[in-house]
Amino acid sequence: MSRRKKITIKAKDTSVYRLIVSELSKNPELADYDMSSIEIIIKKKIEPTIKDADKAISNLQQYYAANKQFIQTFNGKQLISKKDLAKMLRVSRPTVDKWLEHGFIKPSRIAGTSFDCFQIDEVIEQLRKQKQ
Repeated sequence: MSRRKKITIKAKDTSVYRLIVSELSKNPELADYDMSSIEIIIKKKIEPTIKDADKAISNLQQYYAANKQFIQTFNGKQLISKKDLAKMLRVSRPTVDKWLEHGFIKPSRIAGTSFDCFQIDEVIEQLRKQKQ
């Protein structure tokens, strides 16, 4: 994963340095800290995206075609876990977590299940919507 772009500015190079020091000096926790070392870090804002939704869809479809007989069925629906979804998409589990966090994909709400589960056709449809 590439690092986010960031810029570091020394606070003493700004016109508000004295104001920053004055404000931070009021905090007793910072009494033993060197105020001349204050830095301001600015991170570039990056909009979350799915880099290659087509590839993810293709990976999911290929895995399903080759292994559909091994996917468990519950109430007539084939359901997979987050771990299995990551494996099928060929992405990491944290990537699936980020996709969930940003709303790119959503788990299926199936009565009687206590964990996030996914239906392959729903995930494919959700990924197709992300391409648009």
